[in-house]
Amino acid sequence: MKRILFTISAVMLAATASMAQTPTITNGTYEAWVAPSGLYQLERPTAWYATDDVLDNQVGPFLIISGMPFTPQKQLYKSADKYEGDYCAKIMTKNFGDTLKAVPALFTNAKPNLNLVAFLQAQNGGNVNPMDLFTYTNGTPMYGKRADSVTAYINAPASNHDTGLAFVLAYKKITADSMALIGEGFTMVPPNAGGYQKYIVPVMYNSSSNTATDTLVVGFVSAASASDTATGYYVNNTMFIDKVELFWSAGTSSLKGIPSQNLGFTVYPNPAKDYVIFEQKVTAPQRNTLVIYNTLGQVMHQETISGVQKQIDLSHYAQGTYFYEVYNEKATAKQVGKFIK
Repeated sequence: MKRILFTISAVMLAATASMAQTPTITNGTYEAWVAPSGLYQLERPTAWYATDDVLDNQVGPFLIISGMPFTPQKQLYKSADKYEGDYCAKIMTKNFGDTLKAVPALFTNAKPNLNLVAFLQAQNGGNVNPMDLFTYTNGTPMYGKRADSVTAYINAPASNHDTGLAFVLAYKKITADSMALIGEGFTMVPPNAGGYQKYIVPVMYNSSSNTATDTLVVGFVSAASASDTATGYYVNNTMFIDKVELFWSAGTSSLKGIPSQNLGFTVYPNPAKDYVIFEQKVTAPQRNTLVIYNTLGQVMHQETISGVQKQIDLSHYAQGTYFYEVYNEKATAKQVGKFIK
């Protein structure tokens, strides 16, 4: 069994028209739904897609014809357990049989397409990483503007075992039929007894990229990593998702990204040894997003922090310099700095 931590990799997208319009996450409140259809009566919000359709209708028949076991499953549900409005999207990890075993649900605003090569390579690997199995078409057109962040309200029940994931991929058109990944962001979604929480996914752009975004892919995964190395992903690990919103820069003058300012954080000890503490000098706790990365630009840690003090374990960090960014709740400002281990 593989214990997988999601990594975001570049994927191919269809070209989208560029017009002077406002970029919007279509149906981000999940009030509009396509009627259940097909042999398995799968359902989905309008302009949103899940992997159960591809697994049941493309992967399943291939496995059955090849003589391998496959159990059709539903991973996406229309739920009244919402944050606001009437409905939300509910996704769940399901067991598709002894060939694929437990597969986390991948739910996005772009249509997933099966990568047959990756699928065949995964056959002997046990639990399947959905991000390796799919490429995407469609997504949210940005009309020449630059995506700054995406927010979502997510309920990951305390009964969950695995940690979920919210991610954003920003693309720039290179040719008429190809796109390049120029920015990305992700936020882990651990089990939480507090019901719906607001999660911020700031988009971090390549240092060489000083351009607008053409297409944005927003997605959620019911389990980003398997918490049990023996059994893999836990079946029925669940996420309720509602009110997904996009924040973007209005013009080319804002292409430098989110402005830096002092958000009141003190970082100590510095130099650090076993841990580092992020402490915010405020009278009331605020929700912020913390990102730590190394000198190569690789993200070492990212999470939403809501207390006035957060201790980060550095036991698995090599000696060296590390940089951090702390985004405020609306991702309109960030505090930046560095520490040494």
